[in-house]
Amino acid sequence: MENAAVHVAETALDLLDSIARPRVLIVCGPGSNGGDGLAAARHLHNAGVDVRLVALGEERSMSAAAGAQLRTVRAMGIEVRFCHDRAASAIDAALTDRDGRSRGPDLVIDALLGTGLSRPAEGPAADLIDAINEMGRRGVGIVSVDIPSGLDGESGRVIGAFVHASVTVTFAGLKRGLLSMAAQKHVGEIVVADIGVPRVLLARLGTPLREGPLTPEAQEGRDAGSTTRRRGSDARGGEIEPPPTGRRQGDDA
Repeated sequence: MENAAVHVAETALDLLDSIARPRVLIVCGPGSNGGDGLAAARHLHNAGVDVRLVALGEERSMSAAAGAQLRTVRAMGIEVRFCHDRAASAIDAALTDRDGRSRGPDLVIDALLGTGLSRPAEGPAADLIDAINEMGRRGVGIVSVDIPSGLDGESGRVIGAFVHASVTVTFAGLKRGLLSMAAQKHVGEIVVADIGVPRVLLARLGTPLREGPLTPEAQEGRDAGSTTRRRGSDARGGEIEPPPTGRRQGDDA
């Protein structure tokens, strides 16, 4: 989780490089995906970024890892707004300063739902996704953690409401769903980040992606959709798709 958070924060800082006093809104779920977002908040805060946090549900519903990250960001003085029902109210509250002034974010980090998603987002989760996309339509960049919330990590198909990402920072290797034609217009640029998974395990359990000429359909999707770059030591050699489930214990379902 710590390695994942570092790469998410570094990607965000790259995108914010030209902004003097950047503000980042991080929307977190209760599982490992949300824990990654909370951990990234620490690194961004230490880099001088104005970080605003909104978390789905209640503190007691968080996984152990996400809960530990929550306690740490609070100890650093970073406030977290919980979204129980009305997403717009939670986001507005998070973006409003103590003097009553409100300013929108320069970047949104989508750490809401991970690769363990098995059913459509509904209620506050769907509302948060809609709010993220609305900010995207206004020109705010959106960085998704591991996979855009609402996309199936295996097939790349949309499961109900989903996030349209500008950049997706995925971990260890490319998720199968990110390679599907259906996902190309939703994932933006893909950054593959090394989070310390032993390469011997990736090679043994994952699927090497052989390089070769693209089919016309695949080339069309690449031209119109996402591009891929790698961050960290996994840049050595060919790309690797992780084991079939692509899930971590505690991922949001």
